[in-house]
Amino acid sequence: MNATTTITVTVPTERLSDVYGYVATLFATSAPEGSSEDATVPSAELTYDDVKDAYLGGTNNQPWKDLLLELSLHPGEEVFWPDLCEAVGYNRKVMSGVIGAGERRTKDKRPYSKRYAGDDTYFLMSTEVAKMIQQVATMEKESTPDIED
Repeated sequence: MNATTTITVTVPTERLSDVYGYVATLFATSAPEGSSEDATVPSAELTYDDVKDAYLGGTNNQPWKDLLLELSLHPGEEVFWPDLCEAVGYNRKVMSGVIGAGERRTKDKRPYSKRYAGDDTYFLMSTEVAKMIQQVATMEKESTPDIED
């Protein structure tokens, strides 16, 4: 990776997600056309704790959880990037930031793989990991008390 510099920038609050999305694209790497950018650790080698940490990690991570849950609904199927963004209800810039942060946090234990075809990106989650994501999400929901108004 090239050297980095930390800067402070003042931006309108409503444009903050755009800035995060743009910054995330600066760290993105392009894989050769038609190649697969698999997680360093194959899905079969991810433990329940790895998947749990990936799902629950970070702060203000609801978009990340939404992304993983959506992928878990399509185990073993490639999901086209624009379709994934639409399904979770966030624009591509926001999701670029979400994915960038999530991938930096999970490092070599990303719970999905990506494939590039030209300018198109496809996401794939294994059946095993999808089941674990569903289990963690259910566990989290059951352990979170309902807040009544």
